[in-house]
Order: sequence, then structure tokens, then C-alpha cells
Amino acid sequence: MEENNKNIVKHRTDNLLKKIALVAILLLIVLNILRYAAYFERDTEGKIQISIQNETNIDLEHDIYIDENNVVFLSEDDMKKYFDNDLYYENDENNKRKYVSVFENKILEIVENENHMYVNDERYKIKAAVINRDGIYYFPISELKDVYNINVTSSWDMKRINIEKLSEKKIVATVDNETKLKYKMTDISKNLIDLKEGTKVEIVEKMNRTWTKIKTPDCYVGYVRTSKLKDETEERKEYKENDYSRFDVNNATIIEVNEEKDPAIKEKLSSYEPRKTKIKEVLQEAVEEVVQLKGKNIGVRVNISTDDAVGYYRFLKELKTYLNNMNVCLIVVDQNVIDRNDLLRISNIIE
Repeated sequence: MEENNKNIVKHRTDNLLKKIALVAILLLIVLNILRYAAYFERDTEGKIQISIQNETNIDLEHDIYIDENNVVFLSEDDMKKYFDNDLYYENDENNKRKYVSVFENKILEIVENENHMYVNDERYKIKAAVINRDGIYYFPISELKDVYNINVTSSWDMKRINIEKLSEKKIVATVDNETKLKYKMTDISKNLIDLKEGTKVEIVEKMNRTWTKIKTPDCYVGYVRTSKLKDETEERKEYKENDYSRFDVNNATIIEVNEEKDPAIKEKLSSYEPRKTKIKEVLQEAVEEVVQLKGKNIGVRVNISTDDAVGYYRFLKELKTYLNNMNVCLIVVDQNVIDRNDLLRISNIIE
């Protein structure tokens, strides 16, 4: 009897161990599937793939819109995310949204449903306007190439749209030997495309000694072995603002912008049109000094105490764009109205 009980216990123990071993094997299989699944590209067939600079298959806040003239539209949220976080609008006299965007050395004014825009106060025709679709405002990004210094290319057969930022540095290389573009940095990863010898590619990032992340002429981004590339060169330099770090304030002609000179200046900061009028006044004074002094150092010092942080921030950012285009330095007296880091971005010198 005792012997039978021992056999039963042993049998049950063996079964339990087999079950544990089976579960462990199944778990290992699942873990390996999950591990290696990361090396293979997700199925995006049927969906338009968007690349902005070196980000591929990006998830936009809202789907792009393409009209009958193949104009590519991005939503307001995506414009803020990828091009100008400070993009804003005010309603004009016709209760239309008038958007203002500052990018590098340009100020864009564009009104919904109007087929023209203003860039640095000059009027340009465009094929498509800002539109409202189901409560979401869309911008004709392919019509704004000169504003944001971008190149928008489309490949409808491959359902790919690429937006390249021409202000960013670009390093290129040539494929030395025919190879495969990999989805991940491993030889077992899925092949994206074949790369022929002599193909010119953009270097996105050198990951390590073995692998380099690249972008192809067809806007595929993936990995190749570094040994497969040659003739690395810098094709385009990064855009840089004017450098005023050595500007000599003490020996420059300074134009003052303050409440003593203009008692109503604080009221002019709250909306775009009054700000623009004030900026034109400052620019006119700066132009006169530039003509008279013929290249000598000229600066504009802004010293305003206001509770309108938003209006003041926009005023300085818009003023700086026009001044720097004239090689005039913007000097701001810090009144603790704007965060110091923000003030550093929208002024040349802080006092």
C-alpha cells in the first residue's frame, strides 16, 4: 500500500515537472517571438507614410490632407510640433483666423480661406489657403516651403511624403558595395530595400563602429554596415543666427524703446496689428541710423515693464526678426516679465 502511494506521488510530481517544463518552453518561445519581432517592420501597406527630416512613419496629431492639386496640408497641432511652437492666431476684422508664425528670419501672416500670404510684410500668392476641416485647421505646408526653408517631395506610387528641413546640417556618403538597408541594427532584421553601389545617401547618425543610420534618396531610413559607405562629405551646413556675442554696447549707437519715449507702448503689445505698427516705427528709426552711420554698430534697447508676458514675448520675437535682417542688435533689459530661458531665445543681448 505504501509503495503504491509512493508511486502515485512520484507520478504526480513527474507530471507537474513536465507541465512546468512545457510552460517554461512556451514562455521562452513567446519571449523570443517578441524579441525578434522588434527587428521587423510593421505593416504600413495602404497608409501614406510621412517623414519629417529623419523621422520616418511618424504619428501625426492629425492625418495629413491632400487636395485635388496635390497640395499637402498639415494640421495646426502638427505645425506647432514640427515647425513653430509659438504659432498663434488672432481674429481679423472679418472674424477670420489670422495666423502669425516666426521662423528663423521670416515672419509669416496667413489668413484662413485666403489664397495669399505675407512674408516679412511682402505679399505672395499661394495655390491653397489655411482651411477648416471638421473643426481642425490645416496649413498648406507644401506652399510654405520658402517660409520654413523646407523641401516637400511626394512619391504617390510608394505612398510616401518627405519633408526635409534645409536649415539642418546634412552629411552624405556613397554606397561602396551593393548591400541591404536594414530595419534594425542586425543582419537578421528585415531588408527594407536593396542599395546599389554608387547610391548617394544621407548619414543620419553613426550608431557605433559597425552600424550607421542612413536616409536614402527615396526617403527610407534604416541601417547599413559602416564598412559599406565611403566618401563622407558635408553637403549642407546648419543655419545659424547672427552672432552678437561681441557686440560692443558702449561704443554703439543705441535706439531706446521704453515707456518714457512712448507712454502708450504697453497698450500696443496686446495684439498683432498695434505691435506691428510699433515695430515699423522702430525699424524706420533704425533704417535712418543705418543709412547715416554706414555699417557702424547699431542696437535697439527695449526696456518695458508690463504684466502682458505673452504680448511682450511676441513683440520681442517679431522685432528681433526684422532687426537681425538689418544686422541691428536687439538688447533687452530684463524686467522679470518673461522666463530667462525664453528671453535668451528671443533677444541678442540681455542687460
